Amino acid sequence: AHLQSVNLSASTYWVPSPDSFQYLNFGAAASE
Repeated sequence: AHLQSVNLSASTYWVPSPDSFQYLNFGAAASE
């Protein structure tokens, strides 16, 4: 799940969508 969230955050970072924001938030929280 962690690897996926990192990949998704990197991919969705350039795609502004509701899901991408959730993944980015989750990835950022996991990173910190």
